[in-house]
Amino acid sequence: MGSPAARACCTALVLVLLSSASEGRPSFRPRSAGGPPRLEYPVEFPLGQPTFDNIQAICINGDHRPRYPDSYFPVSGYGKLKRMASSVNELEYLLNACCGSNHTWGTEVTLCCASMAWKFAINSYCEEDASIKDRQSECCKPMGSDRLNCFHNEAPNPNYKATQELPVPQIPSTETFDFNPTDCMN
Repeated sequence: MGSPAARACCTALVLVLLSSASEGRPSFRPRSAGGPPRLEYPVEFPLGQPTFDNIQAICINGDHRPRYPDSYFPVSGYGKLKRMASSVNELEYLLNACCGSNHTWGTEVTLCCASMAWKFAINSYCEEDASIKDRQSECCKPMGSDRLNCFHNEAPNPNYKATQELPVPQIPSTETFDFNPTDCMN
């Protein structure tokens, strides 16, 4: 086994080699600041601008597009995604109300209602987004038609195709949206 002096010499040599080798090794600390990896919570945001080309799909497929109940997200965190989801829920509820009167209004007034609801939802989202200390949505920065075009161009489902196999329940609105069909006559 060797003398104690030889073992001490070998031990010292091994320690020197290990300490110099550890200086070039990568760190094996977790990449995130502790805790589990972040989960994804996809939100189909924003919704596309209502047009003559998609108004029928808006009304027919209304209960086959996603809604995001509070239980969809964890209790804490995900503030921006929660605001996006709330905007989708809000607009889908308003679109459903516009489509519900389609049989008496006709397509033109239903489209007018849907367009006004869409503009209302976009502007409400941007107003709330600006009030939070977070990075503001790029599409909220422009004003007027530039803002609306930006949101429409970002829409993942501008044609309002059905994306859910089974019908999903409406989530009631918390916003007040007043629509008068005579507003469309201008």
